[in-house]
Amino acid sequence: WFESTQLYQRPVQFPGQDATRASRSCRIDSLSRLPRVAFVPAPGRKMIAYREFYRFAAAVVCLLIAGGAGVVSARVEGDYPSRPITMIVPFAAGGPTDILARLVSQTISPMLGQQVVVEDVTGAGGTIGATRAARADPDGYTMIMGNLGTHAASLVMYPKLPYDPRIDFAPVILVATTPMVLVTRKTLPLHSLNDVVAYAKANKGKTTMGSAGVGSISHLTLLLFNHLTGAGVVHVLAWSALFMPKGTPAPIVSRINGAVAKAMGNPEIEKRFAEIGADLPPPDQRSPEALRQLVNAEVDKWVPLIKEAGVVGE
Repeated sequence: WFESTQLYQRPVQFPGQDATRASRSCRIDSLSRLPRVAFVPAPGRKMIAYREFYRFAAAVVCLLIAGGAGVVSARVEGDYPSRPITMIVPFAAGGPTDILARLVSQTISPMLGQQVVVEDVTGAGGTIGATRAARADPDGYTMIMGNLGTHAASLVMYPKLPYDPRIDFAPVILVATTPMVLVTRKTLPLHSLNDVVAYAKANKGKTTMGSAGVGSISHLTLLLFNHLTGAGVVHVLAWSALFMPKGTPAPIVSRINGAVAKAMGNPEIEKRFAEIGADLPPPDQRSPEALRQLVNAEVDKWVPLIKEAGVVGE
């Protein structure tokens, strides 16, 4: 597009007019962004009318292309979805994230008129699947069921992480929150969280706690537990949420958000979520913007804690 305010000189000679008076210049007005001709005497200048013409023609072509792209984009969004959608689960089949994803996909497929296919892409604490989702085309046909590990803790646990969970995804909706439950061996005389804290302090370095692996939700909860054991009772929630690649058109994000939000009102979904220990988020936490704020807040909370613990992803 024209941004230059310099004068382009070109002589224009009409019948009966001398060459000196006929020399003129043309200026492109960058403020109005429209070609505006201003005739200024410029004797002895070389003729560059063709260059002027080609620049103007190029600008017109760019406008036509941009306008055409907008029409095509609107048509694609209007026809969405026209083929199956892939929902990536970055963890093993049969796990809690996989179960949530399959419940959601089965419910929203009829609403969308296309099959939502769950694909488990495991490895590196879920970051392999998340990387694939981040690099997918932002056309609405790839989404990921992420969680605290893939979209917060991974930022510090994997120094060479090929994506930034805060900026490389289009948040869609918070799907569920799941409380973490602490259990102890039956033979131990522990009946409350305070008992567990006192016992752990008295047996520092001797008490062990199992987890699902480095970077897992249970492992991160253990880090927080160790960090806050002197602060009283702590209620820790993990979460699962849907994301699409950055750049996915807002109408498509809104379409998926609406379908999942509608699915949350299905009594069967509520029942199944309760059976696996997952809680539905309140309505005010189901918007894309609420999810964006959650990711940023969780990154701010967990990154310093994980750095302090010196945890590195496997």
